Amino acid sequence: MSHPEPLPGTNPLLCSNCQAWDNPHNVFRQQIPHSGKDINAAPLETLAQHRDCLLCQFVCSVIEEARTAKPDGFDRLDEIVSVGPGFIVQYDDPSNPDNINKSFYRPPVGENGDPLKCVLKLHIHGHHAPESVIDPRRRQPRLTLEVQALLFYDWPEIHLMHIQRWETPTFDVQLVKSWITHCHSEHGDHCKKLPVTPPQGFKLIDVENLRIIEASESVRYIALSYVWGSSLTGRDLQLVRSNLAQLQRCHGLDKSALPDVIVDAMTLCTDLGERYLWVDRLCIIQDDPVSKHWQILKMDRIYGMAAFTIVCALEGSHVPGIPGVNARPRRSSLHSRKWSYHSDGYTVEPDFYGVVDRSIWNTRGWTFQERLMSPRCLYITEYQVYFNCPQLLFQEDLGGISYSRATNSVQSPLVNVWDATMRKHYFDYVMDYTSREFSYESDVLNAFTGVSNVLANHMRTDFSFGLPEKHLLRAMLWEHIEYGQRRQGAPPEIPSWSWATWSGPITFNLAELVKEYGVLVRFHIADPHGKIRPLDMEENWFGYTENEKGQTVGRMPRYGVMPLQYDSDILWRSCPHNPWNTPNRAALNAEASVLARKHPGCLIFNTTVAHLFMKRCQNSSNRDQMVTLDLCDDKFRDIGHIRLSDRWVNKNIDVRRPKRFVAIVLCASLLRKYRRRGILRRRPAGCDLGKNVWKLCVMLVRQRRTCLDSLLICFSGRHCLVAERIGIGFVDVGLWHRVEPKWKTAILV
Repeated sequence: MSHPEPLPGTNPLLCSNCQAWDNPHNVFRQQIPHSGKDINAAPLETLAQHRDCLLCQFVCSVIEEARTAKPDGFDRLDEIVSVGPGFIVQYDDPSNPDNINKSFYRPPVGENGDPLKCVLKLHIHGHHAPESVIDPRRRQPRLTLEVQALLFYDWPEIHLMHIQRWETPTFDVQLVKSWITHCHSEHGDHCKKLPVTPPQGFKLIDVENLRIIEASESVRYIALSYVWGSSLTGRDLQLVRSNLAQLQRCHGLDKSALPDVIVDAMTLCTDLGERYLWVDRLCIIQDDPVSKHWQILKMDRIYGMAAFTIVCALEGSHVPGIPGVNARPRRSSLHSRKWSYHSDGYTVEPDFYGVVDRSIWNTRGWTFQERLMSPRCLYITEYQVYFNCPQLLFQEDLGGISYSRATNSVQSPLVNVWDATMRKHYFDYVMDYTSREFSYESDVLNAFTGVSNVLANHMRTDFSFGLPEKHLLRAMLWEHIEYGQRRQGAPPEIPSWSWATWSGPITFNLAELVKEYGVLVRFHIADPHGKIRPLDMEENWFGYTENEKGQTVGRMPRYGVMPLQYDSDILWRSCPHNPWNTPNRAALNAEASVLARKHPGCLIFNTTVAHLFMKRCQNSSNRDQMVTLDLCDDKFRDIGHIRLSDRWVNKNIDVRRPKRFVAIVLCASLLRKYRRRGILRRRPAGCDLGKNVWKLCVMLVRQRRTCLDSLLICFSGRHCLVAERIGIGFVDVGLWHRVEPKWKTAILV
């Protein structure tokens, strides 16, 4: 492909193939339908030969730099290179309303000669098919570079005069200070809900005098959130009892013995005008189990009281220190930075959650509560700095973005824990938390303690093993997303009914499915002191609470799209486990209570227990590595269904030798309105109207067979069951009698 000289009247600094770049409206075509085609395309060797073109030489210099970083990415000079339309980077100043949501119909080329800041996409294609490469919709490029560029246009003629890269090896500390000041002055208490007092023995780093101090209640400090890693240089100083006195002396803290990330955090505090810093490894006595445990229990106070938290949200653990701080330049954006683009197709939009969520820091278990409990966070990544508060998000290149006008890319998937009050917030937290990694599996509950402390206060309930007692029924309706195994090294006292004892992510789809439910069991829990106490739970029957005498309301609720009241009453009264016989089964078996005391943390309750079989559904899918199975009676008639991991099913179910499993009833449930409408509309002639609308929520369990358990069960007259959780399923109320359920006292360990 040749590059003829530009015609008269065109820009002599551009070849004829690049003349479109002389007019910014061709490059940044706001409010003009995008054709989907790149502006120019040519072999790399042709671009290199045209030395008089600003754009061709700029592209060659960028590719040469990228070739140095990734030698394998550019192996042929005859590969086609195309430059896509540019994306404007516009800084919004929240203190100036006139500068927010500015129209980009005319690109911001000012009379003062300010360059146009943008991101250009360089597409590297194969060396064949030259025509199709200019239409990305027809052919995907082999490699795309997102180049940060400054385009200099003259005024008023508007001709392209110069192109250069823009990189920011260090971030502007004064800019960060202005963000923090803006939040404090404009938002005040809206962005900070302080706990009452710091925990006992609270310590801080005095970055001015380089020592550890005992902190007072009113001191202002900054917290640090980062990923612990093994130090190859031996700079891994921690606070222990033997060096406490030394580190409390003035200048007793030797920076040369500290990891780079902590040294850089101390430097940043000084630059920001802050004196005190909290870092876990230097402010918690690591070999004092009593003090350490007490500090861990109060993480909500530690991060909640901080003026803001410095977060090192890096993509890899190989990055030394904090990029952009302490003469530590950031990497070139050509290495791996990916921008986010607005739906208008011509402007850059905030990429905060895309960058932070995919960082290594965001995959760790301990950083989950540090992120949630910090009202204000200064996020530092390889290429960008962000400041996040409940009202605004600041991005180094884009300025302040109000959440009231934010797109999905800047809206957090998690509500700030200080504002969390709903049960759904708890579900969202646990689903995110269980997908994270731990260096020590024994930390699984400790790293969630701060979140559960705040939720317990807001939801007005105690927590047991990570589950809210008031909403225990719903909280127990979790299921694995993939094959779940016992956490290796997790505390043995965590029971199987808690998500904390299992590795891998979970979901609460079942809990969301059960929009209305009815209580059919009364839970008790065995505490570590050998006492059995009833749980203070929601006691309701599909929205109807018990009366003042503790008697269950005897009539079915009237909801839209429901079977006839009379039919529902008959159906429920025919079920072996119904709201009328539940109050008569409240007393626990005495021998079972003795046995439960041998298993601290177990749930003990009276329920109906039955044996059933499982088989694969004909239309079961392997979505998310889970399969749906039919629950069957001894004649292999379907009575319900359950979802379990495909790996567990292959390991435990043999179609040639059917095996019976044990199921216990947890609660009654009612299908969602749209599903009730569909069932009643398509019911066969003569079908009982309520048969498929009302469900029993059952837990599939595995019986425990220890010698002690078997002996005590024998003495109890076999009226109790000691079991571990397998999964949650549903059985039709009208079909539960087919498996001949028996009332027993269940001990769920």
